[in-house]
Amino acid sequence: MFTLIVTSKALYQLSEMVIFYEKINDGLGEKFLKDYDETLIRLKINPFAYFNLKNNKRRISFKVFQSMLIYEIINDKIEVQVLKDLRSKPLKDFY
Repeated sequence: MFTLIVTSKALYQLSEMVIFYEKINDGLGEKFLKDYDETLIRLKINPFAYFNLKNNKRRISFKVFQSMLIYEIINDKIEVQVLKDLRSKPLKDFY
């Protein structure tokens, strides 16, 4: 079983995105958090199932929101390094 680690950078990005969605519509930030949590569950179940980027980084997309996590598998750990909104920048800027 893998241990899931979320970096402080990714946690900061998460809080920024929750605030952003809450400003758009009350409750939307909570829906975003639910999508985030479900994405982490899918990731922890099978971290090797998702798209492999260069430098041993991988990405997993959210199901509802146009967002993704960039992560790396290091021994028995899954390190979530970046959380990004796919509408803001092209993928090439994330790795």
